[in-house]
Amino acid sequence: EALSRFTSVRERFASSPIAPWAAYHEARCLWRKTDPESAARMESILRGVVDDARLETRVREMSARHLMLLLTEQGRLAEALETADLLAGLGKGGELAEQARGLSGVLCFALGRMEAATRRLSDYLRDYPQSDWAPGARYWLGRTLGAVGDDTGAAACHLGNMTLCANTYYGLQSAAQLRALANPQRINPAAIQPFYFPPGTLSTPPTAAPL
Repeated sequence: EALSRFTSVRERFASSPIAPWAAYHEARCLWRKTDPESAARMESILRGVVDDARLETRVREMSARHLMLLLTEQGRLAEALETADLLAGLGKGGELAEQARGLSGVLCFALGRMEAATRRLSDYLRDYPQSDWAPGARYWLGRTLGAVGDDTGAAACHLGNMTLCANTYYGLQSAAQLRALANPQRINPAAIQPFYFPPGTLSTPPTAAPL
């Protein structure tokens, strides 16, 4: 019923400022379906909003976020990366741009673009040092550095997570990665300085999260 009502509003009041928001919610309703036709319709609706520069930024941002996640879910990673970059540039920062920038680093890693992944994840940690997803960025930066043979840099990232958030998801994932690096004696964790954030990012040293 919700889907029908949002579709009706979008079609009956096509020139109204509410129409793009109705389209956005129509697409959200379609995401609850699992058939390919609904997914294709959802994508078409979202692209129509995202690509219309006349619309207000917020509705384009929200639609771009869902399009980015849909494309990622479908494994269309290069297209998802393009949408993430579009989303990051739509507004003036904010939480949606932050999410897009973080995901773009992971997408670059998944696409094998390690230089871009390193740059994007490092920039994310520089610009959002207090973000709740900073441990995720540090973990994926460690994975990226490990993939290109920088075992010391990878270990430093994972040690940073183990210091700041040992009992969280990314802390535990970093612990597993560090064991894999140390097991064949590739690195000595005791000789490596943990990496938290790029130099000069924080005015005070980070403190470990309580256990």
